[in-house]
Amino acid sequence: RDHRLGGHQGLWKMALDTEAEKIIKELREFKHEIKRMDLKVHEFISDREKYRNPYPEGLAGKIRKYEKQVYRSPSNEVRLHLDNLLGSLLTYERSWKQLFQADAERGRNRRVR
Repeated sequence: RDHRLGGHQGLWKMALDTEAEKIIKELREFKHEIKRMDLKVHEFISDREKYRNPYPEGLAGKIRKYEKQVYRSPSNEVRLHLDNLLGSLLTYERSWKQLFQADAERGRNRRVR
């Protein structure tokens, strides 16, 4: 017996696959944005006069807002990419927080002297 999807089911699966591919592409772009933000944070910490504060909280909020739109996707691949993205975001957020805290502490120490 032939178990291939046909008719409306086949079209639905193709539409689902296309939507999943679109979401995965957007998740990958967010991952690249995180890496670009990391570079900007490091630049800012290295020279506050030359570089502006990139405010990584804005990117984190944008990603979390997008997460709420796609987290119920029926695609296992989408959920895997989303989990991977959120794990990376959490790791970078911790790093950024530590960088900003250490920089603030150095600033306090410079003013005390």
